[in-house]
Amino acid sequence: MPEVFSSARLRFRLVRPDDAAALQAMTNDRAIAEAISFLRYPFTVDDCRRYIEGLCSAHDRVFIGWTKADPVLVSLVGAHLCENKRIEIGYWVGTGFQGRGYGFEAARALLGHLENGFPDFTIFAECAPENVPSWRLLEKLGFETTGQDGARVGRKQLNYRVAR
Repeated sequence: MPEVFSSARLRFRLVRPDDAAALQAMTNDRAIAEAISFLRYPFTVDDCRRYIEGLCSAHDRVFIGWTKADPVLVSLVGAHLCENKRIEIGYWVGTGFQGRGYGFEAARALLGHLENGFPDFTIFAECAPENVPSWRLLEKLGFETTGQDGARVGRKQLNYRVAR
């Protein structure tokens, strides 16, 4: 899987240790921490460094999205390769950039990236039904609920439907 890709307004590259301060500034928000099962609030720079260090796996690819116009970090998107030819995606967008289409754009760019690199894999996400903005975003992208509980408490699994 290539280490960089882009969308209309964003450039994505693999997250790296020197991104810790910028990622922490974007992520240190109670609403984001409550929506992402493995985050906590406050989310310190040390927490962020540990998170990035923990991504050193052949199964994880996490990208940060910077605006093209001026280099401002607005999003994080990631893919986790699972057993049985499955890939779980996840994402979050900085609070100041929510509601402006960046989440859709970032997730759509990641999906295109994955479709090209892993055409025979099932792509899925987990989402809490009460997280209405994220649930709607996933549906807009083409995800459909499976009706099954996700691996994380309170989450449901949604599978991506793509015409092949």
